[in-house]
Amino acid sequence: MLTAFGPLAKPAPPASDTARESGYSIASRRKTIHEPDTTPMPSRATRFNTAFTALVLALALAASADAQPQASELLGEHRWSQRLLLVFFSDPAPTQLEAWRDAIAASTCELALRDLIVAWLEAGRGGALDGKAVSAAATAALRREFGLHDEDFAVVLIGKDGAPKARYAGEPELSALLARIDGMPMRRAEAARQHDDCSD
Repeated sequence: MLTAFGPLAKPAPPASDTARESGYSIASRRKTIHEPDTTPMPSRATRFNTAFTALVLALALAASADAQPQASELLGEHRWSQRLLLVFFSDPAPTQLEAWRDAIAASTCELALRDLIVAWLEAGRGGALDGKAVSAAATAALRREFGLHDEDFAVVLIGKDGAPKARYAGEPELSALLARIDGMPMRRAEAARQHDDCSD
């Protein structure tokens, strides 16, 4: 159709008709773009509590591991200065142990001359080493070091270098034990420098 100003332009279809023709409504597009995420987000306090709990658990596990006594640490305190005689027993102790304990107590000079200290270590209770208490856990660590069960009786001689020198399943004769120590190279060198003995 012609007018004085030229051909008459065809009117544009309504926006709603255009949207329907494309199969995509404005309402649905608006919903897709602006629909909020309804997934709940943890609050700052919740995130802090979770992180704090994880930190506490990690520290507790580390402290528990550090608290476990190590046999190498217990023995290392006396390395190069003293020899150790570790006596492992359980309750009830062997009947002859009391008499052997008395023999050890009566030989303090011979033991001191050889830098030998005795530890009486009872399974499940611990004991003492050089006047210091040894806990039940430390005693268990020492038993594991030497492959001993709680019910096993054993006497272990540790040299100044920290290594086991002899192991007995029963109470050794004290004279034989001292002779075993006197045969060690380090002990022979010590004896050559010593002028005291226990003859008085």
